[in-house]
Amino acid sequence: MDTDILLTGECVIYKNDVLLDKAFCDFSYDHDLRLFKLITDGDIWTTFQPSQVHGVGAEEVGSFIKKWEVSIDTKWPDGDEFTYVFKQPNKELAESAKAKVEGIVENSRGHDEVIRLLKTRERVASADVAALLSKFHLDATDKVVQRVVESAITSGQVEGVFDGKEFISKYGLQRETVRYDIVTKFEMSSSGAIVITCPKCGAALPLEGKESSGKCQYCGTPYTVPRKILDLV
Repeated sequence: MDTDILLTGECVIYKNDVLLDKAFCDFSYDHDLRLFKLITDGDIWTTFQPSQVHGVGAEEVGSFIKKWEVSIDTKWPDGDEFTYVFKQPNKELAESAKAKVEGIVENSRGHDEVIRLLKTRERVASADVAALLSKFHLDATDKVVQRVVESAITSGQVEGVFDGKEFISKYGLQRETVRYDIVTKFEMSSSGAIVITCPKCGAALPLEGKESSGKCQYCGTPYTVPRKILDLV
């Protein structure tokens, strides 16, 4: 399990700005489940998603003994707001923890936006996914884009296929199948040759060999040829 411990120490917990509890806790992030976890005495006190985090702070506190606090503000679906405050011994540790939490939240938001994009379009170019990741200051190399899209497919968050350059949704594939069915209608010419008709421009396309796919020489529309027609050639 890929888990990072982000903060350790005394944690003061507030619910709707009212003190709720205080305990020694580990605050970690489970990358596999994409969940923040607050663990006390070996038990999970609570978990929440990065999308529930709406603020992360790091500030110096104390009059004589100066310490730093890292606060994580969250909002729950029922409207309740929880704040988790960890004391840290110095500025470096506090700001490092703040940056890590903010990085995880930003990363998650970027990935959520990619999922939203894949769900709302039949076709999404890898360049569009890269542009979206870059908007959230995330790595947008071809390798990362492929990993993000393939992860979305294998996890069941979206349905479709990805060839490294373009994502095609399940509905896009179904639409392609319908188009290919139309393309493969055929008739016999007076000379006995098999002729298929382009569904886009209506041009006659002589079928001269056993090629199972091709493009209209007039408008560039791609097509496939079923085996039952190829057997007639």
